[in-house]
Amino acid sequence: MQRVKETAFFKNIWEIREYEFGVFYFFENLVISEINEGVLFGWEMATKAVDAAYEIIGRENPIAYISNRVNSYSVVPTD
Repeated sequence: MQRVKETAFFKNIWEIREYEFGVFYFFENLVISEINEGVLFGWEMATKAVDAAYEIIGRENPIAYISNRVNSYSVVPTD
């Protein structure tokens, strides 16, 4: 699987945010995540990315989200 940094699409990036649980790439109306290996991804982590998306892209714009699953991780099912 190819990482976001390795794609031609990377040249359109607006901003990158790195967290202890993964990296988030922000584009116009799009967020792509690469969650770290072995992470149990939950709502507390997701809110950091959502807040960043609102800050970078804005609340008035529609935002699509793609998880680039280059690593194995789990999501809290109730979140």
